[in-house]
Order: sequence, then C-alpha cells, then structure tokens
Amino acid sequence: MSIKTSEFSPTDSRWKDLYLHLKKCGYDVYAPAQKIGDCVSPYLVVKNDGAYKILNYSSNKAQYAIYVYVPKDKYSLLEPMVQTVKDDMRELYPMFRQYGQELASFYDDTIKAHYIALEYENIQKIIPM
Repeated sequence: MSIKTSEFSPTDSRWKDLYLHLKKCGYDVYAPAQKIGDCVSPYLVVKNDGAYKILNYSSNKAQYAIYVYVPKDKYSLLEPMVQTVKDDMRELYPMFRQYGQELASFYDDTIKAHYIALEYENIQKIIPM
C-alpha cells in the first residue's frame, strides 16, 4: 500500500505529517513532554529522532519514533495496539518506512505505563546552501 495523494497532502514538516496522520486514524497523540500525569488510556508520542547523511548521496535519513503507551494494568493491549499503529503507518509508505528493530516493551513507573517504541525513517534531499 502507498500514499493516496487524493487523501493525503504533506505539510512543511514530516513530524507534523506523522502527528496529523495518526490523529486522523483516531489515536490520542502527543508531542514529547506534552502529556502530563499517569497513563489512564492508550496514547502515542511522536518524536523526531534526528537525521544522518547517507554516504555519497545528497540525502539525509530523518528518523522518527512513535511511542505506544498503555496503562499499567492494560499490558495485554500493547501488542495489538502496536500492530494497529504499524498497519496504519503503512498508509504513509514510501514517505515513511519502518527501520531498525522494534524495541522491547518497557515499564515507566513515573507515569504508570508500559510502552514500545517504533522507529521510522524518511529520506530527505539535502538542499545546498
């Protein structure tokens, strides 16, 4: 599956494209450090994870992480939610594609939540100055 240009109009920011797409899919989505308090329902955090130059090419690989959070007592929701997010992200292929490993789940006692990070990349042309 690839991007349906009749339904998707990119913005001036790939981070914003991720955020808006996941919102449109019905997720509760936040920027890093925006969500405050204990996790009482599932939500996502979208984070820019930097970029690096692709050797010998005039392109960068920009990296993004989508953190999938579920409440402490709802661990059984984590794996199905991760799969649903991955399925919904396929709609943005080839603009975004999953890379690397799917990280192991972690428990964050400060917000009473389990989470898994999904890593995505976007190839960007380097514009000479």
